[in-house]
Formats: sequence, structure tokens, C-alpha cells
Amino acid sequence: MKTYNDCLEYMKETNKSQISLTDPESRLMKTHNGGFDVSYNVQVAVDASNHMVSDFEVTNDCNDKDLLYEGARMAKEALDADSIDAVVDNGYENKEEILKCLKEGIFPYVALQEGVEECEIILDYKESDI
Repeated sequence: MKTYNDCLEYMKETNKSQISLTDPESRLMKTHNGGFDVSYNVQVAVDASNHMVSDFEVTNDCNDKDLLYEGARMAKEALDADSIDAVVDNGYENKEEILKCLKEGIFPYVALQEGVEECEIILDYKESDI
């Protein structure tokens, strides 16, 4: 009981929702087959013209929702490109992340969640004289 109470206390102090006793950086994540496993979330960017990995990041974030911009920005930097297209699955659907990408010359193609037909992003617009 002391071990588990110590773990609970540590989680409260560090504001963590879970810890692994065998690998402190790993997290319990949903797997592709619907199960769960203690693992990492690997983000990979591939250069479409050469089919080569241009960048990767290993994280313990349990979902991809907040990972689009940073991964695409790092790939753009690694490719030394003015702009890139980022094609991702529906786990990355996040309007704030998409907007950050657009502002940096990253054009995200994000699959929408099932049942969603469109994604509207409202941009700030200021009229000015030319």
C-alpha cells in the first residue's frame, strides 16, 4: 500500500494522470486494434517526393490532437522549404493547430472525424488601404 500511496502522492505533486513503474516516460495508450498498451507515440514526417523520413519525434502524448503544428513545423525546417503540405489522419483534427500551420506556410490536409463533412476556420481580417 505504501508504494501505491507514494505513487498517488507523486502524481498529485507532478500533476500527472498516470505513471509507469517500469518506464516512467511511457504512457498507457490505445492501440490500432482497439486494445491498450504501455508505449510511446511516434510522430513521423515523410518527404513525399523521396519517400524518406524527414523528421520524427517520440512523445508520451496519448493522442495526436495537439501535435500537428509542431511536427509539421519541424518537417518544414528539416526540408528547408518555404511551404509544405501535411497530410494527416483525423486524430490531428484541431482548428487551433490547423490555423497555426496555415500562418506558417504549412498546408494541412486533415481527414475529418466520422460524420463531419466540413471544418470552418475563421481568420481575423482587417481591411487596410493599399
